[in-house]
Amino acid sequence: MKLLLLKTSITTLLLFAIVDRLPAQTNSSHADTEKFRIVIEQKREEMQKERPVYAIIGIEKQDHTPTISCWVGVFGHTNVIAYKPLPEQAFDAHLFDQNGKEISKVQFHHEFGQVLEPDKELLDGSYARSVDAMYGHSRKLDFKNWDGSNHYWDFDVMKSFRIKKTGEYRLQVQVRLFVQDTNGVFQPFLLTPVETKLKILESDLYKDVTTNSGPASTVFKGENVSVLDITQMI
Repeated sequence: MKLLLLKTSITTLLLFAIVDRLPAQTNSSHADTEKFRIVIEQKREEMQKERPVYAIIGIEKQDHTPTISCWVGVFGHTNVIAYKPLPEQAFDAHLFDQNGKEISKVQFHHEFGQVLEPDKELLDGSYARSVDAMYGHSRKLDFKNWDGSNHYWDFDVMKSFRIKKTGEYRLQVQVRLFVQDTNGVFQPFLLTPVETKLKILESDLYKDVTTNSGPASTVFKGENVSVLDITQMI
């Protein structure tokens, strides 16, 4: 759902709800109603202002598993038309411990951070005729119309990095898009990296145990409490 439509819907619902309650409030006044109208107008004007394209990330811990998901998206309101790369090229992520040391990625990890280059469907325009495009999930992002979503891609933090200790970590994600130059050539469009803090508990860590059957298997310890942490950079 587009951000503009979402914000407009919420604003409209709030307006209807308050106006509907006004007759039942004996102490409500015209001044209060006028104050609310001014706030609504200010919000509407804010929504119409130009805003550069920016990335947004969110962290979600799942119950009863060591899974910590990070979802990635983009928003913006400006004269920019961008294009989404293939999912494994669309962003790169880095994890740092509390001392600033970077945590290495899992070997042979291919979920993100791959070389950014236009694929065949993007070059020949056939992406526009794909099933995803038919259902409104086009790779073309027209930010003049507040295009964007808070969830285009996601990955499992615990399976992506070699996290061996509990503690405070810092996750950094940089979204990578394409724009076309005046000659129609697709050029990289790198957004400002965004960061969020991440706390790893003992129950989040995977543990290797040796089974009677021979090879080691991976299990998890304890249970997690659901936590949703949303971070965006403006």
